[in-house]
Amino acid sequence: MLADHIGIPQLRDLASRSEQVNSPIRVTDMPRLAGLLHPDIEPADKELDVRLEFLGGMQGFPEIKGHVTGSLDIYCQRCLAALNWPVDIDFRLVVIASEADFDEVSEPFDTVVASEHGIQLTEVIEDELIGSLPLAPMHMDLASCENSIGVKFTNIDSESSEPDSEAKTNRPFGDLAGLLKAGDSADSSE
Repeated sequence: MLADHIGIPQLRDLASRSEQVNSPIRVTDMPRLAGLLHPDIEPADKELDVRLEFLGGMQGFPEIKGHVTGSLDIYCQRCLAALNWPVDIDFRLVVIASEADFDEVSEPFDTVVASEHGIQLTEVIEDELIGSLPLAPMHMDLASCENSIGVKFTNIDSESSEPDSEAKTNRPFGDLAGLLKAGDSADSSE
């Protein structure tokens, strides 16, 4: 049922019967999400648990209330190793037939516009999952990153703030004034 296109009339029918769907969904059935996963972890056997409720909605539009749990193996943005990210999201969507119906939907709801073929629940779930992922996920502790790639990270804040007397200061524009004066004197001698 998750992979089928469901139109507005079918959604209203499901809502009138207060239907619920409890089904696992394979990550490989969501190609955009699968493309964000770490390639070292095989997503073929990875599944997420999905619970959907179909509601009539107070505004006359069918609503989908969803809950998705599981975990995804994504990239740690610090060490680029696999990071097992727990998934536990809730969403509630109003399904409308056209963009003209946007004005009739109350503010607190996210809205999905159904195409002429309806909506595909797998795509809706995939959109919610992608939207729930952090922009820069990282392991919670630095040691996990160090163990993943075998490199010791140094924390700049923990190092001594006293300048090293032997360190050479890099000043890329330090001689700019001298170069400009030399350039001016070369131009005036011509």
